[in-house]
Amino acid sequence: MKKLFGKCFNVILILALTFALSPALPAMAEEDVSAFIMEGSTITGYNGPGGDVSIPASVTAIADYAFAGNTSISSVTIPANVTSVGSYAFSGCTGLTNAVFGGAVSLGGGAFYGCSSLGYVELPAGLTSIGSETFDGCSSLGSVNIPDGVTSIGAQAFNGCGSLGSISIPGSVTEIGSSAFNNCVGLSEINIPDSVSSMGSGVLAGCSGLTSVSLSGGMSSIPELTLYGCSSLGSINIPGSVGSIGSQAFGNCSGIGSISIPASVSSIDFSAFDGCSNLAEVNVESGNGSYASSDGAVYDTSLTQLLYCPIGKSSLTLPDSMTSIASSAFSDCPYVYSLDVPASVTTIEVDAFTGSGIKAVTILPNTTSIGSQSSWTPDVIRGYTGSQAEKFADENGYIFESIGTVGADPTPTPTPTPEPTDEPTPTPSPGSTPTPTPTPGTGGSGGGSTGGSTQTGSGGGTSAGSRTSVSRNMGTAQVGSGTPKTGVAFDARYVLCLGVFFAGGYLVISKKRKSADTE
Repeated sequence: MKKLFGKCFNVILILALTFALSPALPAMAEEDVSAFIMEGSTITGYNGPGGDVSIPASVTAIADYAFAGNTSISSVTIPANVTSVGSYAFSGCTGLTNAVFGGAVSLGGGAFYGCSSLGYVELPAGLTSIGSETFDGCSSLGSVNIPDGVTSIGAQAFNGCGSLGSISIPGSVTEIGSSAFNNCVGLSEINIPDSVSSMGSGVLAGCSGLTSVSLSGGMSSIPELTLYGCSSLGSINIPGSVGSIGSQAFGNCSGIGSISIPASVSSIDFSAFDGCSNLAEVNVESGNGSYASSDGAVYDTSLTQLLYCPIGKSSLTLPDSMTSIASSAFSDCPYVYSLDVPASVTTIEVDAFTGSGIKAVTILPNTTSIGSQSSWTPDVIRGYTGSQAEKFADENGYIFESIGTVGADPTPTPTPTPEPTDEPTPTPSPGSTPTPTPTPGTGGSGGGSTGGSTQTGSGGGTSAGSRTSVSRNMGTAQVGSGTPKTGVAFDARYVLCLGVFFAGGYLVISKKRKSADTE
């Protein structure tokens, strides 16, 4: 009986406690709901203690800035009944480490802006767009799986996500905004599907760890700064759909050694390759209607105008078909130190050499127009005296080295030395002393003089191949290219004349002496 009484007492006690505590249960539930500031079914603010936060099932939307700046929240679970998350809803929640979505169909711009501790996010299957700056500054975010069905990724959506090692972009995406993945330094590879037809500027700028990238085959252009600063990228394939390449599209991609330009490209802003310090070859595919290439440099289609010399080239041979060098053609080319401009070139445009490393340039007389070149100081300009090259050097205070004269035959034919002709034997007049005229010969060692002309030799001769010719009547020595001879050789005719003169004089003197003796 006592046992039965005890059991009944326990049952009554339990029931009593249940009824006693039952008013507190609704009160507790009301306290949880009161942590959220509501406007209808939309959360507009939060006053709760933080930690792990679960959004109530009655909520359909989270307003702009609803949880902004709350550093005490560590996780958030958003149920399927929530269809939209407003702009900057969780921005600045630096303690937030993970977020799980059930079925939100849109994420407003900057929804998780600056959530630097956010390492994991699970996006819902029903998501259709990722707004601008949605995960901007989420530096701990390691990976993101963008669900199929998303059609657009907003500007700077993942900007500064330095820990992001991988990301998958589905084929449903057609548009990617400017700087969407800017400064994702941990990203090593990315594939942009062919469904993407529109990309803003700088989509992958600053992704210094990127080693492999596949650009969309549906793109008609590569916008400015697209891959700027991707220093680990060793190569890039430009799709055949691309018609234009924007400024600094590949700027500071120091690992790229060569680039192939497809036939479809009709417009290149050559600053696209600024800072590509190892780029030595830019090759244009045949069939391109706007550009051609030779020796890794870019020209117009007929190879008459040089348009761009890659920064990594150390030498460049210009084709003889050239007629002009375009402005800025060498502006970012520091390693070409010497350049020979072909004779076919008539024009060097303003600032063609500005910023280049060219120290010695040879410019021929056919170049009649040379524009001013700012921030360029060559060591020497070689050219022809009287040419535009000399004038340009003089006007700018550059050293000019002449290699010829304008109008002169560059290879003149030497005038042959005339053969000597026989001269009549002179008849001496009585009482005069004839002066012998020397024949060709050489002076002795240390030199000698004959008839007022001096020929100096060393060891009795002059080097073969030199010739000095002066008038015979001036008593000039003539040096030939044959074997050197020493001494002075007199013509036999002059010896005969001398003999006749002295013999005649002797006969006259003898005759006078005999007449004197007879008297």
